[in-house]
Amino acid sequence: MSVEARVPEATRQALTARGHKLRVSGPWTQGSNAGVIVDPATGVLSAGADPRVDAYAWAW
Repeated sequence: MSVEARVPEATRQALTARGHKLRVSGPWTQGSNAGVIVDPATGVLSAGADPRVDAYAWAW
């Protein structure tokens, strides 16, 4: 798993403790990300996009 150097050390240690092998990259180096989740109880869609670049999160 690649994480940016600005991810707190405690978080990186917790991920490592769970068995993840981490590769730490420089701060603000990860690409644009977007995601959509669905609440199975309500069917509500929620979305988010990376604010560092022109990105959109769409759900319908």
